[in-house]
Amino acid sequence: ARDPGFSLAELVAARHVLAFARTYDNDHAGGIAELDALAAELRQRSVGGPLLAETLRRKAVVLSALKRFEDAAAIYLAILADEERAGRKTSALASATLNGLAVVRARQGRYDEGEALGRRATAIGLVAAGARPLDIGDAWRTWVTLLGLAGKSHETIVEAQKSLRYNEKHLGEG
Repeated sequence: ARDPGFSLAELVAARHVLAFARTYDNDHAGGIAELDALAAELRQRSVGGPLLAETLRRKAVVLSALKRFEDAAAIYLAILADEERAGRKTSALASATLNGLAVVRARQGRYDEGEALGRRATAIGLVAAGARPLDIGDAWRTWVTLLGLAGKSHETIVEAQKSLRYNEKHLGEG
């Protein structure tokens, strides 16, 4: 039974925080189990879409932190396929998912692939309804880093300057 004082989205967000807290308190299995249980509950309630996808994306973040890159990449790719099928391939969730996949590819040493994903994540984030400036800044920072790792020095400088101006405008100086 759901607490009538909270929306389903608020309860899901609280469970995400609990799973991350468990994971970063060295209870990795517990954090992953929490996210798996939440995903199963959402599927059982026939709640799909962004709530389920965000739950799975958060699991991929945990798996990536645990260096389980192939597992994380598989989840990111499944989310992107679902977002495309649902007509949301330019959503804030798609941008965050592409950014996560870009990070995974970079950690695997696949810098060119990561750079292309980071470029897409940033472009989508800049136009996606509901995209948070902090997430856009993260995607842009990932992209700039990957440009440098891919050896694209001129473009790295240009995009770093754009990113800095964006962050100063939307997030404040500092």
